[in-house]
Amino acid sequence: MLLCINALAAPLGLKLPWLKTKLQNVGAGNPPSTILIEGVPVEGAEELIYLGSKQSSNGYCRPDVRLVQAILNTEYQSFNLR
Repeated sequence: MLLCINALAAPLGLKLPWLKTKLQNVGAGNPPSTILIEGVPVEGAEELIYLGSKQSSNGYCRPDVRLVQAILNTEYQSFNLR
């Protein structure tokens, strides 16, 4: 799959940064072991930050949900005070 994405991106002048890439099984068990793609080791990760949110392999996201709830609650309260 990753090599296919890389092959599709190549004609556009794009290349995946394998050194920065991490593999993660979300809700599907343990993280994958390190694999070689085009001779570059790509590590598995149990947790990583994606778009500012911590993503866990077990699908646990309660801290992010609580943060969004707090932000929405604050906005709702300020809206009601207007």
